[in-house]
Amino acid sequence: MDQPTVTLPEHRSAYHRTIVIGDIHGDLDIMLQSLSEKKLLHYDGDVAGVIQVLKEGLTEDHLEDLETMVIRQEPRCQLVFLGDLVDRYHHGYHAVQFLKKVRWHRFGIDLIVLLGNHDLHNLQFFVNPYAAYQLYSESEHALEEVMDFIGRMGLPQSLDSFFDLHRDEIETVQRDFYRTGRLEWPLPYGSLVLSYQRDLSLLADYRGETLEDLWTYLKRAAEAFGFSWQPHINWMEGINAFTDRLALYEGGQTAWNWWDIAPRLSEELTENAFGGYDPKLRYFNIWRRDVERGGKPLPFVDVLLVDWRVISLVWRKHYGSFFRRMKVLHLDGNNLYAHGGISPQTMVDSQGFGALYSLSRGLFLKEADERRFGLKRTVQRCNRLARQVMDNALNDLSFTGMCGTEIIDAIGQWRGGRRGFTEFGGFLWADFEFLRTSVRGNQAIAQLYREFIDASGLRRVVCGHTRFQDHGDPELRYLRIRELYDMGLDYICVDNSCSRGYRMEPVRNGIEINADGEILGPGKDRVQSPW
Repeated sequence: MDQPTVTLPEHRSAYHRTIVIGDIHGDLDIMLQSLSEKKLLHYDGDVAGVIQVLKEGLTEDHLEDLETMVIRQEPRCQLVFLGDLVDRYHHGYHAVQFLKKVRWHRFGIDLIVLLGNHDLHNLQFFVNPYAAYQLYSESEHALEEVMDFIGRMGLPQSLDSFFDLHRDEIETVQRDFYRTGRLEWPLPYGSLVLSYQRDLSLLADYRGETLEDLWTYLKRAAEAFGFSWQPHINWMEGINAFTDRLALYEGGQTAWNWWDIAPRLSEELTENAFGGYDPKLRYFNIWRRDVERGGKPLPFVDVLLVDWRVISLVWRKHYGSFFRRMKVLHLDGNNLYAHGGISPQTMVDSQGFGALYSLSRGLFLKEADERRFGLKRTVQRCNRLARQVMDNALNDLSFTGMCGTEIIDAIGQWRGGRRGFTEFGGFLWADFEFLRTSVRGNQAIAQLYREFIDASGLRRVVCGHTRFQDHGDPELRYLRIRELYDMGLDYICVDNSCSRGYRMEPVRNGIEINADGEILGPGKDRVQSPW
């Protein structure tokens, strides 16, 4: 196997050692194994024990039991996660909690976490689940396809992880909200007050053992709320019909249905299609407690309808600050880290590296030229723009429309191509294979990159986002675009398919870059597509 180990004479970094971890996609165990392999952690494989520590310490700022796993680094090193911590597998938010609960800087480790498209997808959904169906609405795909895609991206697995950690808190908040009709939620700048227009205390204390018990309960509640109720054969459809009517007195047709996140039905959608949603996703907020009596399962001992606003508020409380700190780009010397790399579009887009490009002169300006903007300030500007958009989304508590985070991904403009949603990732998320093919087959794009490399002084781009386990070597850690390397830019992709979300037999993830710029780990030049 060809394993090029390349020293770039112009490589510059502030760190003696840089560890780069690709897309984890919810596999906490593989994340810990990968950090252990890189001598950053002591990990004995007891992922259940780590999860238990996380659950018991959710209210703590840091967890010393986790910090005993960390190996102190001298001199300081840099740990870069390339994004997509969540989705696909079962422990996405457990992995986020682990990164949150360790004070990495105290151990000589500077932690950098980049925002991936799955991370952004989760932020968009949890900030406003009622408008999630709008995310790809400008693409060429029908609404049913869009909603199917949202489910297939792995969001149900993220919800599993989130509820595993925070179910008790959500349940307590929701029951109190029903009983009092009022929810006052503390915010850094004041407080949010939510209220129900009528007494919903009946929804807080259901107990029953059969489907008939559930129908009797819902009929009694419907009569108390002033609308009729007819039993249904399927319990999910029945509860959906109940929450549809429940929303009517919550403000009429212009109000959101706080218990339902499906788009309003149109000619494209039918009841049988659940509005395009995976039923597991749509009904995640209907909680049942199953028990057994005499060996016979009793599925309706406890049913709680959870207002999606409560789910959103609890998510913001625990994860808002973490997502605010994520970057879309990280520049270290002349090394750039990005979730999906640099697309040809962002080379000339004014929100991206187009800040370095002169349309009137048709070329990239060097720092020595009259504008003196420079690569560093361009990257800072991209990160500031993304942070402002995420801040606005997290601070928007109206739940009345899309939050604006689609700006980061330019969703609807470059996604949804003929080869599928992920052919091209958007403003800053170029698919590695798409870029390689473009540079190889289009002289204009190749020339664009030559000019950018010459003007920017950039010497390496490290990205994730793209799967390449089909290459045939499960231990392969990164791929290189040879065409760009020959131009002077070492453009590499770290495998994002280590997770059980993609593999039956996952492999450890990540590469190490030493002080001389050498990449330690098996890699290959990408000379042809495996597809």
